[in-house]
Amino acid sequence: MIRRQSEQLLSGSKVDGPAPTALPDAAWLLLEYYFAFTQAWLPIVERQNILKTFYTYPTDNNHAELWSILALSAIQLKQATDGSYEDAKIRDFAQAQSRHSSGEASTNVRTTLLQVLLEMTCGEWQQAWMQIGSAIRTLLSLPSTNLQSLTLSAFVLESAIAHQLGISEVHLRPDYASAMGLLADDGVEEWAPWEDPLVATGEKPPTMALSTLNQLVRMTLRAYDSSGRLKLESDAASKAVVALLSNAVLTHGRLRPWAKLTTLEPEVALPPVLDGVEEDTSGLFEELAMLGHSDSDSHHSQFMQNLGFAPDLDLSEYFGRDYGVSRDGR
Repeated sequence: MIRRQSEQLLSGSKVDGPAPTALPDAAWLLLEYYFAFTQAWLPIVERQNILKTFYTYPTDNNHAELWSILALSAIQLKQATDGSYEDAKIRDFAQAQSRHSSGEASTNVRTTLLQVLLEMTCGEWQQAWMQIGSAIRTLLSLPSTNLQSLTLSAFVLESAIAHQLGISEVHLRPDYASAMGLLADDGVEEWAPWEDPLVATGEKPPTMALSTLNQLVRMTLRAYDSSGRLKLESDAASKAVVALLSNAVLTHGRLRPWAKLTTLEPEVALPPVLDGVEEDTSGLFEELAMLGHSDSDSHHSQFMQNLGFAPDLDLSEYFGRDYGVSRDGR
């Protein structure tokens, strides 16, 4: 339950007062879920900054990014667990924080991209399109220093949204994204141990978030023609984004995002892992079967309808030869 210390906060009249609303009781779980199922394939936020904001809350006044993370995870977990995470209240408060945010421009872009992901998860593609356009316009007005991950993430998201809406002209052209280059696949986002916070296991493979985003960028670049227009018939990248969004709302068989992506791109060789770390590659051609498993509940059917698909879609036809029958989901 969200504990209010100031009723004016949720009304949107002022969000930077001396007595901000306390974090939700499930805030730590929501944050862990974000790192496991969103940051692990789209490394938008600076992990250390978010952790600092979380642990020192509410000593500074810029909380829009943190609350947007909590809002996204609350919606995902509500569908994945059929539990109550007060997602509507958290979302309303996150939006109020965003409207009054006084953070740096790059922080505001991160917050907007988180809201884009939330709109996509809810199937609000037109709203997501408007939000991504706003984020990209801000990005293009900033010096490119230290914005590589944000820019590439925005490129992947805008292309996926455009494909869903049948739009071939985009704000962030592929030549600009290509000039940014791929991320160096090293650092904490690559090698941090990954685990599903809802499933206790002894295995903790590396997250490989940077490798995952790099591969999404490669797939997305292939979706454009030589004139920089999106080829609407080339939908592998859009399918991958849809699958990764869907992964976060599954009731069973949620996967490490790198493993999910490798299922869609089986020809991509897995990069080496640290000595002593067991590679999480079993069943790579089987994971997506959980999307259509008989145990999936009505929330997942609703999610597929949000994405524009029939609830009884045969995913073996949609994803082609890479779709199989899942056994252990990991």
